[in-house]
Amino acid sequence: MNRNARWIRCGRKQACPICGKKDWCCYLDTGEVFWCMRISSGEVPGFKRGRTHETAGGTSWWPMIEPPVVAVLEPRPDTRPSKIAWEEIHEECRSALTDDQLSEAISSIGVGIDTLDAFGIGWSRHWRAWTFPMRDPVTEKIVGIRTRTKDGRKFALTGSRQGYFLPTKMKRDRLVYVVEGPTDAAAMRSLGLEVVGRASCLHQSRELRERFRGRRVVVIADNDAVGIAGANKLATYLEGFSAAWVIRPPDGVKDAREWITAGGKRGDIESIAWEAIHGLGQGQQIQRSAGE
Repeated sequence: MNRNARWIRCGRKQACPICGKKDWCCYLDTGEVFWCMRISSGEVPGFKRGRTHETAGGTSWWPMIEPPVVAVLEPRPDTRPSKIAWEEIHEECRSALTDDQLSEAISSIGVGIDTLDAFGIGWSRHWRAWTFPMRDPVTEKIVGIRTRTKDGRKFALTGSRQGYFLPTKMKRDRLVYVVEGPTDAAAMRSLGLEVVGRASCLHQSRELRERFRGRRVVVIADNDAVGIAGANKLATYLEGFSAAWVIRPPDGVKDAREWITAGGKRGDIESIAWEAIHGLGQGQQIQRSAGE
């Protein structure tokens, strides 16, 4: 085998065969080794931030050089006060957003201007990407900024901490939905539902438990093994603070935004949530984690 094989970032032409995603993971140009950032093989040695997986052809050696580093998707939690002026950066991004860029975002993400505005959409001239502020769930102060390029790549600006995507003028209803990412949250909000977006499917924090204290929480899992595991983990984490249930989109639909784009209505989601809360209907698609 050629020991000069190169790492290539997964993308539109080649999704990661391990997790199915089109970002963050890598593969050798020989096609014999994939480096998945999300799923551990449990058997094959790998690098610190992920695990290497053999393809069907297998290989008898492992590259010594790590795959390339990209902007951090999941910043480590940090309780120290931030020295970064996130509010100022956010306002700069808001000011940089043109009408054309906003129109393109509406078309790409599939929600209206009022909804995108509620999540503070902006534009980064440097990264040529839309921006969304991540907030502390209790104080609602900005702790970082997530970007989304026009081709769907996502990353956080350097120095960002994991926060949550919170729309303005939240009603603080008794029932709140939790999804992954700002665009899924925006899609849910466009239906008039109370929603909080997480930075990733594994993101959870003490502050989030405090925000949800005494409330009903329905976690909508991304429709894959990683998303379902992450949703169940959050539901368990909230136990004792709130009553939490997990539901997922219909088969063949990957996440909340695609569910709504495919024609899912508010009544559809509320009906499935109601069935979950009352222990009816979806069988294994539901996990109840805490009683009322």
